[in-house]
Amino acid sequence: MVPGRALTAALAVHGLSGNALLTVLLLAGYAVLMLGPIRAGLKRAFSVDTGGVAAVAFTFSGLLFSSAATDSIGMQPVFGAFLFGMVCPAESPSLERNEQNVLDIVEFLLLPFFFLGTRLETNIWQSHIGMAAVGMIALVFVVAVGVKIFGPIVAGRACGYPWPEAVGLGIVLNTRGLTDGGE
Repeated sequence: MVPGRALTAALAVHGLSGNALLTVLLLAGYAVLMLGPIRAGLKRAFSVDTGGVAAVAFTFSGLLFSSAATDSIGMQPVFGAFLFGMVCPAESPSLERNEQNVLDIVEFLLLPFFFLGTRLETNIWQSHIGMAAVGMIALVFVVAVGVKIFGPIVAGRACGYPWPEAVGLGIVLNTRGLTDGGE
């Protein structure tokens, strides 16, 4: 699945030029490097219980390096982050002990920066699309948000919630406020 997405992303950015092929070849080489010697080195490094702070710092340094590497290749940094996560050993006493610290850093620091960076790179005005396309995008957005709000309102009313609570449920579910409710 990831190679297909990488190829699609390379073609979307570079078109059918030699740059797309170069990007895919560089990414394939980087993946071979990560899946071979880097994976073996990480397995050896994480086999020793170094304590919490060192393991977490090492993990995030590797994550950021891998993201920067794929960004310099011409791919989205998320490919590098995914690849680094894929080669990290699943069994690590240091990381298992600090799993919640890692999740906190990811949820409250890295994830917002990922979405912020992605949105800052998006500029529909430079893509030379017409006003009809902008209107279509706006219509799709309004319909998508409307359906995501209207569905939970109907479900809430069917379950006996009063109107204000049903509307609140629709709004919160639209903003993904309840997707992490089980934690």
